[in-house]
Amino acid sequence: MRLKPLYYEITNIFQRIKLAKQLLNIKAGQSLKNSLNLPIQFYSDRQLHQQANAIANLGLSVVMVG
Repeated sequence: MRLKPLYYEITNIFQRIKLAKQLLNIKAGQSLKNSLNLPIQFYSDRQLHQQANAIANLGLSVVMVG
C-alpha cells in the first residue's frame, strides 16, 4: 500500500495547526514525529472507507475499538 500520501496529509495537519497558532513549532514537530512512528495498521477495504466518508459527511466521529 502506498503510504506517502498519508504522510503528506499528517504533515499538512500539523502545519495547519501550527499556522493557526494552536501548537508551538517545537510541539508540532514532536507531535508529527510521534504520529509518523505510530504502529498504524491499514486496511484496503473499499466499503470501509466509503462508510467512513459517509459518517464524516454527517459530522460524526468514528472510534475504532479492538
